[in-house]
Amino acid sequence: MSKKNRGTQNSKEVLASVKYVRVSPYKLRKVADVVRNMTPQDALYYLKNMSQKSSGILYKLIHSCIANAENNYKYEKSALTISRLVVNEGPKLKRAQPRARGRMFKILKPYSHVEVAMVNQGVKNGSKS
Repeated sequence: MSKKNRGTQNSKEVLASVKYVRVSPYKLRKVADVVRNMTPQDALYYLKNMSQKSSGILYKLIHSCIANAENNYKYEKSALTISRLVVNEGPKLKRAQPRARGRMFKILKPYSHVEVAMVNQGVKNGSKS
């Protein structure tokens, strides 16, 4: 297998993830699509004011990723951008609903895995390079 170069030393990715969240991936993706290409400060503002359960989960996750960047890599909060926000399916909890004439209907309760990655863009000073 070949190793892929994920970037140079100057642009390390800062990761944060949450697994086995008891929310459907479909519902999480709807909220994740809103904040995918925003700066972390804007994303936190939008997520704080949304009413979905998914927004609270993503708020905590992005906040955790910012804390990882500040504490582990000494990056500034204003220089970060969200490079990846991936919502994957987790396992499904299987339950049964009794119906008429002795039948059972299946109920699937899905779980989700979410991963966010941020990149340090450096201090913005107005130059194009």
